[in-house]
Amino acid sequence: MTDALTDAILLPVAATDAASAAARVAATTPVYAERIEVMLSSDRRREHPPELRARLVAEMMTGRAPVSAIARREGICASVLHRWQRRARIAAGLPVPSAALRLLPVRVDVPVPEAPRSAVGLEVVLGNGRVLRVPPDADPALVVQLAAALER
Repeated sequence: MTDALTDAILLPVAATDAASAAARVAATTPVYAERIEVMLSSDRRREHPPELRARLVAEMMTGRAPVSAIARREGICASVLHRWQRRARIAAGLPVPSAALRLLPVRVDVPVPEAPRSAVGLEVVLGNGRVLRVPPDADPALVVQLAAALER
């Protein structure tokens, strides 16, 4: 190894016991890695067979398990499963939920049933024991005059 490469891969040793003098010495002593393994992959994306995609999309559409649970079980990112589901819905001509959808205001007119009208809206017991029954649509001034006349 060259000195530059050796210095680049110098790994510090962390002290586990700060009070220990041996740990302080070990923390300042350089440790050199003997072997570095770099793994390069030529394929950036995993290829999943169409049968697996169809099975997972069908399982997602049943709604029996959350997408996150299916993704964890299969080792696939949940966003990939959502992408497969969206593409399958488009291919089948089904509506695709979109973030661009907006809710529109809705006004519902429901007729309010009218309360049953009784012939007597109010009963007034006067001081002399007489009862004055007043219909709901009576004029208040007339009711006052009637009450005064019945009190005499």
